[in-house]
Amino acid sequence: MSRSAKNAGSIRKRPDGRWEARITLGRDPGTGKQVQRSVYGSSQSEVRKKLLELTQDRDDGKIVEPNKITLGE
Repeated sequence: MSRSAKNAGSIRKRPDGRWEARITLGRDPGTGKQVQRSVYGSSQSEVRKKLLELTQDRDDGKIVEPNKITLGE
């Protein structure tokens, strides 16, 4: 069995019957922990499609993590 490419994400079937795809977006500069996002669906092909879209958005720089700066700051 071969491994998938680095930063390609992973797909698994959850115990509740839904499918989940998870991808790492980067690292939090404050804590050093991975920042991950998950997408869910009822079929593996649906989740694979969502994962591909999410990967494209990440690579194009469209995904921006929210920051906690208030309006007053």
